[in-house]
Amino acid sequence: GVIMISSEMPEVLGMSDRGSLFQLAVGEEPMGRKLLHATSQDIEGLLDQICGSQDDVGSLLYVYYRITDLVVTATRIVGESGKDAAEVFPGLSGASAILRKSDMEEIRSFAGDIIRRFIDFKEKAAGSLRYGQVIARAKNHIYENYHDSGISLNTVAAHIGFSPNHFSTIFSQNTGETFIGFLTRVRMEQARKLLLTTDCSTAEVAFRTGYNDSNYFRYLFKKHYGHSPRELRSLHEEV
Repeated sequence: GVIMISSEMPEVLGMSDRGSLFQLAVGEEPMGRKLLHATSQDIEGLLDQICGSQDDVGSLLYVYYRITDLVVTATRIVGESGKDAAEVFPGLSGASAILRKSDMEEIRSFAGDIIRRFIDFKEKAAGSLRYGQVIARAKNHIYENYHDSGISLNTVAAHIGFSPNHFSTIFSQNTGETFIGFLTRVRMEQARKLLLTTDCSTAEVAFRTGYNDSNYFRYLFKKHYGHSPRELRSLHEEV
């Protein structure tokens, strides 16, 4: 429902160019920053900014823009942390219906629910929010360079601008794996693909996945999969 909502919102507003929506509040603090800094004490103030205060409701078009910005921004941040936005915001599937009404109390209640759920999520997933993009960059670097025998905790930490100790800690806390465990798994998965889809020798597969010592590669492969590279090919040929 999340993707449907974010793409449907401009139609609800009767505007075809979503870019024009986001020009209404040029120069204001971005919604993402507001959400990331918000605490439960800030909810009413945020709702006043989004929906207008009781004394000053403002135009519905402006309110719809704000709600759109809130929904799109909140779901994007949750998604970037690796969580499912549909689970964090279960009421989103009815957003379009709510916004087709002009009942400001109902709209304000909907926005308040989004903000409260986001703050609750943020408190539970502080590490994922703070380091999600850093970990993603580190993983991408590993996927692109696993074949380099020189890749290490130190080189990846340097690539993302962290000390090795700090990087090691946040990597394991946010992924549930050690750095070397993740690197080894990536290499083993790539090695398995090479063994099953090419005629490369075991020594060549070892080299192409970052191992200069083919015996050590065989040892790790058997430890990881329960059979040797040669046994893998034999099992595959039998099938």
